[in-house]
Amino acid sequence: MEILWDLWNPAENQGSGYFNVDAVEGSQNKKTQKCIRVSNVRDDVEVSNVRDDVEVSNVRDDVEVSNVRDDVEVSNIRDNDEVSNVRDDVEVSNVRDDVEVSNVRDDVEVSNVRDDVEVSNVRDVVEVSNIRDNDEVSNVRDNDEVSNIRDNDEVSNVRDVVEVSNIRDDVEVSNIRDDVEVSNVRDDVEVSNVRDDVEVSNVRDVVEVSNIRDNEVSNVRDNDEVSNIRDNDEVSNVRDNDEVSNIRDNDEVSNVRDDVEVSNVRDNDEVPNVRDDVEVSNIRDDVEVSNIRDDVEVSNIRDDVEVSNVRDNDEVPNVRDDVEVSNVRDVVEVSNIGDNDEVSNVRDVVEVSNIRDDVDVSNIRDDVEVSNVRDNDEVSNIRNDVEVSNVRDDVEVSNVRDDVEVSNVRDNDEVPNVRDDVEVSNVRDVVEVSNIGDNDEVSNVRDVVEVSNIRDDVDVSNIRDDVEVSNVRDNDEVSNIRNDVEVSNVRDDVEVSNVRDDVEVSNVRDNDEVPNVRDDVEVSNVRDVVEVSNIGDNDEVSNVRDNDEVSNVRDNDEVSNVRDNDEVSNVRHNDEVSNVRDNDEVSNVRDNDEVSNVRDNDEVPNIRDSDEVSNVRDNDEVSNVRDNDEVSNIRDDVEVSNVRDNDEVSNIRDDVEVSNVRDVVEVSNIRDNDEVSNVRDNDEVSNVRDNDEVSNVRDNDEVSNIRDSDEVSNVRDNDEVPNIRYDVPLNSTLDTSVHDE
Repeated sequence: MEILWDLWNPAENQGSGYFNVDAVEGSQNKKTQKCIRVSNVRDDVEVSNVRDDVEVSNVRDDVEVSNVRDDVEVSNIRDNDEVSNVRDDVEVSNVRDDVEVSNVRDDVEVSNVRDDVEVSNVRDVVEVSNIRDNDEVSNVRDNDEVSNIRDNDEVSNVRDVVEVSNIRDDVEVSNIRDDVEVSNVRDDVEVSNVRDDVEVSNVRDVVEVSNIRDNEVSNVRDNDEVSNIRDNDEVSNVRDNDEVSNIRDNDEVSNVRDDVEVSNVRDNDEVPNVRDDVEVSNIRDDVEVSNIRDDVEVSNIRDDVEVSNVRDNDEVPNVRDDVEVSNVRDVVEVSNIGDNDEVSNVRDVVEVSNIRDDVDVSNIRDDVEVSNVRDNDEVSNIRNDVEVSNVRDDVEVSNVRDDVEVSNVRDNDEVPNVRDDVEVSNVRDVVEVSNIGDNDEVSNVRDVVEVSNIRDDVDVSNIRDDVEVSNVRDNDEVSNIRNDVEVSNVRDDVEVSNVRDDVEVSNVRDNDEVPNVRDDVEVSNVRDVVEVSNIGDNDEVSNVRDNDEVSNVRDNDEVSNVRDNDEVSNVRHNDEVSNVRDNDEVSNVRDNDEVSNVRDNDEVPNIRDSDEVSNVRDNDEVSNVRDNDEVSNIRDDVEVSNVRDNDEVSNIRDDVEVSNVRDVVEVSNIRDNDEVSNVRDNDEVSNVRDNDEVSNVRDNDEVSNIRDSDEVSNVRDNDEVPNIRYDVPLNSTLDTSVHDE
């Protein structure tokens, strides 16, 4: 085939040893060529215009891979490589050291981005989580998730169910489209313009992943940028769609603090906001699970974080220390905001929970273990050695405090091991909440209490002081248990509330809820079957309309303009929650936080779609989250803006900006001033390393194993270009004619 024979001329290159080509079939007949493999290319290799099922893997040392289209796999990119324009089911993995991944579209996954990563323009169910150290996450749209952004990272323009996770060390991932997965990007790698089912993984150290669409973007590390993620993308270390060790079925785990362990999370789970001795992934200071801060597995976002413009079923949880979350619309959840954060304009079924210390999103503290989170679960506001385990099926566990363990969350749960729409909130003082099942509610667990295995519409409330309650099933109520109580095996629509002081709640399943609110709060203009509970300390809650719930407001907080079946809970310390509309939930707002402009059934929580969203730190910005987006775990001056359409932005730390995330995109594990932008349409970009750039990957392409400042460009139409190594000049050799059979 001409793309290889132009590259390798025996007359010119015989015996040079610059590259190795494996498994080249039908190379002389372009019409019979279906799948081309280019492997073991090293040191300053450029591969461009690869089309039709080409796999590019193991690219090392200043290789540029751009314009990859249609089912191309680009993996293992290292050392200042560039992978751009990957489209349509392309996989780009193992990108390290200053790699830039941009313009990834349609089901792209960008994960593990670290250190100065920027993720912008994430749209349509995008998840952006784990942003750390002055990162920016903006414009997340349509059920997207952006997670695990660390150290001044920016995640923007993520569109259409894209997941970007684990971005570290100044990585930029942008413009990934159409089922592309970008994971494990490290060390100043740039991956751009990935489209249509592209997978880019393992990007580390100043990697840029931008314009990722439709799929998964995971493992971008060290000042990476992930922007423009679109259309149902996944971010963060997919193993059976698991993130942070075995995550299953769209689960969310947020706000875990102080010695928390999050393990075995499976199937679209989210585990964000784990602090202080937490085990999940991406260890920083003895932390397991990604994005460690103070021995935490999955921790919160702290210190001057701004989250604005969250729309359409977005969730923004675990924001701490001067975080601003504004303009959240359409079923957005904003939880666990701490330390003078602002969450404003939350509309249409938005949930904001567990906000503390003037932060917009959720709080996880002090030796918390979160393990086995499955199926879209959310675990938020876990403090001080709390364990929550075995939560299954759309369960939310929030406000867990003091040595709580959360484990085994399955099936769309918000708290690990919570099953089937279970909400567990306000668990305090060495509490373990595990295995809650089937629409159960577990709230206010205190004083070394264990509550486990709750199933079938059971209500377990007021458990205190080392009590054991086990095997509660089928619409049972267990209340007022004190002094070391253990409640286990609760299933199917069980409510467990008021558990305090070293409580363990395990095996919670199927749509359980555990909420709480306290002290001197003003609630005004509540309309149409709205529940406002546990508002504390001179807080103001106004304009709640149409079957909304406002709970856990504390310390001179303001919650206003909540409309249409919204829930606002756990607001503390002079926080302001305003303009929540249409079935939104706002819970756990603490310490002078502001939540405004959340609209239209948005959720801004922690982890989504088997992804890990955790550990966003230090002056990050999260703004403009729209349409069922989730933004969680924002810490330290993080701004998350323009998140739209069911996106998730969680775990933003240290001045991270995530903008323009659209269409069910998940961006997780971004670290250290990285930028991930323009991820679109279910693409996966993984394992980009060492300042690599992956751009213009289109149409179900996979680009993997690119290393050492390599560039792979213009790969199109289900092409595979694997194992590029040793400084091979592949410029202008892989043209657009490759996709012709």
